[in-house]
Amino acid sequence: MIREMVRLIRNFAHRSPEGIPMNAYRISPPPPPEFCPNSHTPGSRTMSSHPANLLRLAAILVPLALLAACGGGGGSSAPAAAAPMVMLEPLPDPLIADAARARQHIGQGAEAPPSLSSAQIGRTIRTIASDADTLLYDIVGGTSVNCNGTSCTYMDGDGFQRDITTNSFSNENVEEPTGYNEQNTAVMTHNGITVGQRRAAFRGERNNETANFEFQIYGGWGDNNHFAIQHDRETVGNDVTIGISTYSFGDATGTRPTTGSGRWSGTMVGVHTQMNYLVQGSANIRINSFTENRFTILSLFNIKRLDTGADVPNLDWTAVPIASDGTFASNAGDVRGTFYGANHEEIGGVFNRDNIIGAFGGVQTGQ
Repeated sequence: MIREMVRLIRNFAHRSPEGIPMNAYRISPPPPPEFCPNSHTPGSRTMSSHPANLLRLAAILVPLALLAACGGGGGSSAPAAAAPMVMLEPLPDPLIADAARARQHIGQGAEAPPSLSSAQIGRTIRTIASDADTLLYDIVGGTSVNCNGTSCTYMDGDGFQRDITTNSFSNENVEEPTGYNEQNTAVMTHNGITVGQRRAAFRGERNNETANFEFQIYGGWGDNNHFAIQHDRETVGNDVTIGISTYSFGDATGTRPTTGSGRWSGTMVGVHTQMNYLVQGSANIRINSFTENRFTILSLFNIKRLDTGADVPNLDWTAVPIASDGTFASNAGDVRGTFYGANHEEIGGVFNRDNIIGAFGGVQTGQ
């Protein structure tokens, strides 16, 4: 049986020092920590924070990307000392424990995925991140997020500015933190989009205390973009902090279609922010006439709870305007996205509406 999101978040539902229930999502993830050795302390492993007194698990630290050892600069040619052996941190329970059951719940359009290793998935996402020129991002519990190119900025619940960039997804010159452990798996192909999950865990330090970090990602990718939702958990002593975020990044077209009509089909993923369950459904985006510079409809439909298969109401938008650079956003700001690929062949974005936060992506299927 699928390990339901309800169980995952209930396990997180500790109270913060301020007495706020954690399921109220008072969340403040930081910019990505750095995992390279401290140059002033040879051989040590550190986690630097911005600021140090609020180190949280980076909301988009290295989603679906494998970490590699720090690249050497100039200097001594002496061989590096062997790294001490460490015990790998146990991975958190998977969001999708039974891929076949998840595909059964989704139904039409859901098929077994291609056979991909954890490393293959990591390389795929890292390549998309390296080519990306656009990042869209949203978070539960934060203030409005401002994105420009591959960087997004927002103020967290503690009043600190947080900066998120696509460099976190593609940076290979970082050292694996103590006990780092991860696993990437493909779950399904849904309407032409490969969908998978990532689990990762490692140890670090916050306020001179040992901190354990876990994060889980569920999302999809095409040739030119990657989109997902992410769940973070940080444990320091008896204090537990959780976070939920969503993102879309890739190689944006940079223009809007100008002639004819078009249709894109794909998938969406999300989390219900009140009931704490994972959802997935289909995405259908249609433009009857490109000269109108707006979508005829952007529909996220056939949405299912992945733990039970129960139906979730559709999310539909009409007449969403498209800017000349190919970006789009509803007047309410509850859906944002862009076209990806050289010829508008892919589309993706993020949304936050009716207590569901998530992301979607699709490929062009015709006129």
